[in-house]
Amino acid sequence: MTVDADIVIAGGGIVGMFAALRSAEAGFTVILLERDIRFGELASSRNSGVLHAGLYYRPGSNKARLCVAGNRECYELAERWKVTHRRCGKLLIALTADDEEQLHKLKQTGEANGAEGLKLVTRERIAALEPNITGEAALWSQNTGIIDTPAFLAAVRAHAEQAGALILSNAEIEGIDHDGRILSIRTAGRGTVTCRAMVNATGMAAASLAQALGFDEYEPYPVRGSYATVIPRHAGMIRNLVYPVPSSKMSLGVHLTKTVDGELLVGPTAETVDPAIASYKLKEYRAALPRVSDLPPEEDFLASAKPLLPALKLEHLRPGYFGIRPKVKTKDGSVADDFIYRWHPDQLPVLHLLGFESPAFTSAPAIGRDVANKLKQRLA
Repeated sequence: MTVDADIVIAGGGIVGMFAALRSAEAGFTVILLERDIRFGELASSRNSGVLHAGLYYRPGSNKARLCVAGNRECYELAERWKVTHRRCGKLLIALTADDEEQLHKLKQTGEANGAEGLKLVTRERIAALEPNITGEAALWSQNTGIIDTPAFLAAVRAHAEQAGALILSNAEIEGIDHDGRILSIRTAGRGTVTCRAMVNATGMAAASLAQALGFDEYEPYPVRGSYATVIPRHAGMIRNLVYPVPSSKMSLGVHLTKTVDGELLVGPTAETVDPAIASYKLKEYRAALPRVSDLPPEEDFLASAKPLLPALKLEHLRPGYFGIRPKVKTKDGSVADDFIYRWHPDQLPVLHLLGFESPAFTSAPAIGRDVANKLKQRLA
């Protein structure tokens, strides 16, 4: 029996697109299936557009390794592909003595990961870089930057197609059969596609798809992150990127991001979401997730950001947008802190990519290369 392609990539976000590009460059015939009409509409385009340097992640972890490698490659590709970006740098601000201690630890972690351009700076240097920011000290990350995320995703797609990958939208997976040699993937809008192996790069849906196929080691643990935006008249209060010292493992905290378009974002928040109702339909969220606080969203953002930016006022803020981090947890409730690659058990040739949350966008070029290498090993 012949196959339509060597590899099927499920998921048309930035990770799936780079997996398709690298697999095609490795000599595989590739089909990418995206369930929606448009590509990258979920987590890939609902973030702050930051290219992370690799400060926060456990040394030796996939996140640390892939973020540092991906950061370098994102800049190289953005230059080559003419995608708007800025290597603007980031200030990680210490507001207390405890925060200052954390800055030293983050610098050590970043350097252990191979991140370059890290420097501890004084209050005077903070004032020179960001006059409106308050802080006792800061960690300056030279290689953190911002990028036009939709443009970068479109460029990856174009190059994946040039490399020979067939990119199909409106192709939600309805079922998968395996005869011991060949996978038959049934889709709602594109019929049945056959292949030698599949990559599950469906982001928020990855754990659920793995469970549907009988691999239930991990469960979805989606976390919603919301943003506010500052009205254009006051967007000049920040020049580049300003972050607090992280206060939890759930997120990096509400931070201030100046995008490539000059918009000033405040966020994201972090709210766990019931996987059964996780959706990007705002009305469903408002109905299903009443806020713990009765304060309107703008006041919540103000309370988080004002210690960093005292000049920020409630009237400067407007509702922004939100994204959902595709976190996963184990059966015992432990939330995964790393990117997880797992081949499906029982010889089913499906590679699951689980927990590919931030910094997956920055890491995506290196993730794609990892995926291609794992496919070569499996199909050799």
